[in-house]
Amino acid sequence: MRKNRVLIIDHDLQTCKDIKYNLRSETTEAYYTLTVQEGLTALAKRDYEIVICNVCFPETDGVALLKTLRHMKPVPILLLSTSSALADKIQALEAGADDFLTKPFETEECLARIYALVRRFTELNPLKSRAYTIAAQGDLIIQREKRQALLNGRPLRLTYREYELLSLLVFNPEHVFTYEQLYEQVWAEEYLNNKNSVICEVKRLRRKLGDINLIESVREVGYRFKKE
Repeated sequence: MRKNRVLIIDHDLQTCKDIKYNLRSETTEAYYTLTVQEGLTALAKRDYEIVICNVCFPETDGVALLKTLRHMKPVPILLLSTSSALADKIQALEAGADDFLTKPFETEECLARIYALVRRFTELNPLKSRAYTIAAQGDLIIQREKRQALLNGRPLRLTYREYELLSLLVFNPEHVFTYEQLYEQVWAEEYLNNKNSVICEVKRLRRKLGDINLIESVREVGYRFKKE
């Protein structure tokens, strides 16, 4: 039987360690990341029963982060914050948090809230009924159910063809697709030497992806997605 997994996203290393080592048991294993991007990548790659997240990260807006987490997978989110203001609690709950805990807190209370959220989630969502189709490559995450691509935790504005092209490449890393294969699968039309259409679409997609540059040209053949 698989253990319940807990993901902690907090830039405070001591908080991460305190929660992790107090949670660790025969039925529970905990993981932590110290940055938002590492946390989003970890959530994309594995299934967890709960996410514990500090809302105060310098590189992102707390509300935006909560919404991103909520859109990725339907798992409980326990929010940690140094603010005790009622308005902040309400905003966090409206943005997607399931519970709110103000720092500093007693470890026993934190654990009790975690176990309660995990128990409710596992009872309502048996393991066999949870299914996600997500691929993560570095800072890029693809969510097939939502037809959404996230870069550094923020949604990319892609056209229908750009999304289809990116999704095809990401879910088949290192596979070399010919111009003909890409055209017939993305455009859903017969390939009549439409190489330039594919090249132009890839150029537009690369511009939106910016510096990550994971789409690699295979000379005179087509493209592949480099696996990190």
